[in-house]
Amino acid sequence: MVSGPIYAKIFGHSPQRYLKDHVVLIREIMLLASKFHESAQRGDWSVCAEIFGDIEEVERNADQVKAKFQLQLPRGVFMPVYRSDLLEIMLILDRIPNEIKDFSGISLGRELAVPGTAAEAFSNYLRLGADCVQLLEKLIVELDDLFRSGFSDREIEAIGVIATDISTLEHQADQDRIALNRMLRAAEAHESAIDMMFVYQMLSLIAGVSDHCQEAGYRVVAMITR
Repeated sequence: MVSGPIYAKIFGHSPQRYLKDHVVLIREIMLLASKFHESAQRGDWSVCAEIFGDIEEVERNADQVKAKFQLQLPRGVFMPVYRSDLLEIMLILDRIPNEIKDFSGISLGRELAVPGTAAEAFSNYLRLGADCVQLLEKLIVELDDLFRSGFSDREIEAIGVIATDISTLEHQADQDRIALNRMLRAAEAHESAIDMMFVYQMLSLIAGVSDHCQEAGYRVVAMITR
C-alpha cells in the first residue's frame, strides 16, 4: 500500500471524488422525497408531479456520476484499496436514488398518500433516512481525507466513529419501522387492501435508505482496515 506524499500525488487525481458528488445528489433527492411526501399528504398531486420530475432528474444525474466513476476508476498498481471495493460502495449508494424514485412513482401513479396518524410518523421516518445520508456524506468526505493523508490513524478512527453512528441510526430506523407497521395495520380496516399493499411497499423502499447507508459504512470500514 502506497502512503505519504507520493501516494497522495498519485491518487489525488483519481475519480474517487465521484463518490462525494454522488452522495451530494443522494442528499438532494432525500430533501425532494420529504417535499413530495408533504405535498402528497395535502393531496396536491400537481405539485407532486413537478417534484417527481426533479427526482427523476437527480436520479439521472446520479446514474451519470456512477457511469463516470466506473469508467475512470484507475486500474493501476498504485490503487490504495481494491478497485472492486470502491465499485461495490458506489453500487450500494446508487440504490438510494433509484428507490426514492420508485417510492415517489408509486405514490404519484396511484395518487396514494400515507393514511391517518401514520403520515406524521412516516415524515419522521423520512427525516431519519435523511440524517443517515448526512452522516454518510460526512463519512465519504473523511474517506477522501484518508486517501490524501496516506491512511492516517486519526482518519481511520474518525471513519469508524461515523460508521458506528450510522449503525445506531439504522437501529432506530428499524424500531420506527415496527411502530409504523403497527399504525398501518390499524388503518387497514378503513383503507383499500390494494392501496395498503402499495403503502407497505413505499415504506419498504424508504427503509432501504438507512439499510444502504449502514451497508456502505460497513464496506468502507472493511475496505480501509484490510
